[in-house]
Amino acid sequence: MTANISDYFNKASSMDGSYPTVALVASARSTGGTTLACNSLAGWATDTPVHFSTFRMSSDGTVDTATQTDWKGIVSGNSITGLTRIAGAADSGNQVGDKVKLDPTIGWLSDLVTGILASHKQDGTLKDNAVTESSIADAAVTTAKINDGAVTAGKIDLTTIVEVVGTTTGDNQNYAIKYADGTLICCIRKTFSGIGFTAWGSIYEHEFGSSWFGNWAVPFIEKPVVSYACDGGAYGYWVASIAGSGSTTTKPGAIDLCRAGSASNANGTLTATGIGRWK
Repeated sequence: MTANISDYFNKASSMDGSYPTVALVASARSTGGTTLACNSLAGWATDTPVHFSTFRMSSDGTVDTATQTDWKGIVSGNSITGLTRIAGAADSGNQVGDKVKLDPTIGWLSDLVTGILASHKQDGTLKDNAVTESSIADAAVTTAKINDGAVTAGKIDLTTIVEVVGTTTGDNQNYAIKYADGTLICCIRKTFSGIGFTAWGSIYEHEFGSSWFGNWAVPFIEKPVVSYACDGGAYGYWVASIAGSGSTTTKPGAIDLCRAGSASNANGTLTATGIGRWK
């Protein structure tokens, strides 16, 4: 991360476990100069701005407060650039040997509070709209974190809602898939066993009447597009619809189950699928 003088948050040290050095000014700085050269800035943060003070010592070993100035800047090697006066004594330059100390100045506290108030109210609670869509990580909001009833109709794409009606498990199934846009898919899957086949020219057929499949799980509002399929049989099967006994809005039509060779006691599964609309 590159330090920016306008950033509000800063580290108290380089975070390597050592205290930041109390430095000395290595080269005199004239009034208004924006770079302060120091003898050593070991332990000072370089990836955030720093708040610090410069001052001189009195003859009794105490800080000469008349010379103390609070600053903000960015550490680069053993220099502090972007030097910005925050408070204290007016800028009159720095002499070689002036103290340079990283400490919690009023500028540091002011920046800290300003940064926090960017997203928080004065009482510490979050501001309205403080958390935006761009600040929420993908998959951060899980199902368990959404309160019951919290998702309203306005947040749901109703065209994608699917309702499944009927029986969808077992050997014999009869179900419908209803889409919110009115699309309806019905499927009837039914087993047969012990049936025989009658010769019809060079093929053999067995007729299943229009009542054999039963009714669609949900009726169509107009005649659907229907297809048939069959699983089972050593020779393979194909299905032919019977003229005049086609499907309707409420049920599949009659069919002939055909095969190339004769058979008795045949077993298998027939499926009728209808596609249309329920509204």
